[in-house]
Amino acid sequence: MQNSASLSRKQYAEHRGCSPSYITYLGKHGRLVLDANGKVLVKETDQMVENTGGDRPDVSSRHAAGRSNAKARNATEIQQREAPAFSGEQIGNSIAASRAIKEKYAALTAKIDYETKMGALVPREDVDAAMRFIGAAVRSALDVLPDQTAPLVAPITDMAEIHEVLAEACRNTLQNVNATIARQQSEISKEPA
Repeated sequence: MQNSASLSRKQYAEHRGCSPSYITYLGKHGRLVLDANGKVLVKETDQMVENTGGDRPDVSSRHAAGRSNAKARNATEIQQREAPAFSGEQIGNSIAASRAIKEKYAALTAKIDYETKMGALVPREDVDAAMRFIGAAVRSALDVLPDQTAPLVAPITDMAEIHEVLAEACRNTLQNVNATIARQQSEISKEPA
């Protein structure tokens, strides 16, 4: 610990025995007193923190009491939610809640059926198969790209011309992948549902 009148923020955090993020917090809330060079004035900042509740026992105890009251309220609410329903009124609410849940899921199922029939939803198996097909098409196109492009690029010494040949090869590869996917889409649309 240094006894100088001003410290860097990191040194001041060490002086206070706290994390640098707490010093940043103090700065954001106007509780750091800085000199012209932006260093923390130790005595003045210690006094500011003390006066603004950082180390005041009355403020600390008030906040601790608030936290314990909040924990107690939360524990009570959890116990009430998890308590078994014994009274007739509580059982009635459980049946009503069960019916509401059942109706909600029935409505969601009906919505899924409707959207599937309208073509807005596709079965997961079909999506998985399509993604595997697209992955295979991209992989096969990229596997042959170096073999097809290397002989074209090897004799060229001009960087701009090499770039042009590679760009053209990439465009052709993407067009071939796109055409393969389009053919697969047309095959899928021909299949009976």
